[in-house]
Amino acid sequence: MKKILDVKNLSVALQNKQILKNINFCLYEKKTLAIIGESGCGKTTLALAIVKLLSNATYEGEIFLENEDFLKQDKVKTQTIYKNYLSIIFQDPLASLNPIMKIGKQIIEALKIQDEAKVLTLLSAVGIENAKQCYHQYPHEISGGMRQRVVIAIALAKNPKLIIADEPTASIDPIRKTKIIELFKEIQKQYASGILLITHDIELANNLADNFIVMYGGTIIEKTQNLYSAKHPYTILLLNCVPSIKKEKKLANISGLSSFCENGCAFADRCPLAISLCKTKKPPFFKVEHSEVACWLYNMPNATQNLQKLLDYAQSKEYNEIFSKN
Repeated sequence: MKKILDVKNLSVALQNKQILKNINFCLYEKKTLAIIGESGCGKTTLALAIVKLLSNATYEGEIFLENEDFLKQDKVKTQTIYKNYLSIIFQDPLASLNPIMKIGKQIIEALKIQDEAKVLTLLSAVGIENAKQCYHQYPHEISGGMRQRVVIAIALAKNPKLIIADEPTASIDPIRKTKIIELFKEIQKQYASGILLITHDIELANNLADNFIVMYGGTIIEKTQNLYSAKHPYTILLLNCVPSIKKEKKLANISGLSSFCENGCAFADRCPLAISLCKTKKPPFFKVEHSEVACWLYNMPNATQNLQKLLDYAQSKEYNEIFSKN
């Protein structure tokens, strides 16, 4: 299967502060890779770093697009790749649209052809019911959810090989969100696109993605093919913070704030299972079932039992009382 994106040993520093450390992953054609983690973990920063949109940043490593290292390309080659290879769906749809240009014209610019019928078809495909009216409106004249769908339409207009989607359904209601998921899947099938999905929406990630990356403190701590069989203590706690009508137990709690640990495990300061080694030496990735997990727990016996104790403890009153003081 062809690689759409190949990131190797990527580290990024901004104002002499390291914000991403030793990032490695691949994205293949017709596949969706979801990046999840709490706010501040580095998800959006990673997306911006991949397309070199971090001002005054210092890069180490390699980012391969079309079998060429994107970090080594000049400005002309970079712009060519932008135009012909990838599209980005940013978090803020209002900031992504030109406020003095009508919606239809903005999509026509992306298509590079004067084809109103195709634009209307595209607007309808992303769930805009009165596409013709929207075509002639300015961004401030439509709702936040409609602006989000317009941004998705612009991103899909040129049938990109790589789609970087940063919270693409944040302003969209559940019914239209389902249509957007179906549209993404159709685009993948038709044009062999790869999607890098950045989201807080665990349900969206689980429905759309084939593989998952969990980030914490500017680094990857787990890679898995099955999100709900994840093995890292942080991932387990994160998933059990998500409300669900199916859950019988109360929600878990992760106290404290996300931080960047230079030497040890990034999650060590907040992990109830952490030992002294976790705070002094960065763990390697251990292969556990369908996951690769950066956790010293898997270098010790009784890992499964310890994880269950972790989950029970995180849902307990004792844990919440202890960590609420931190």
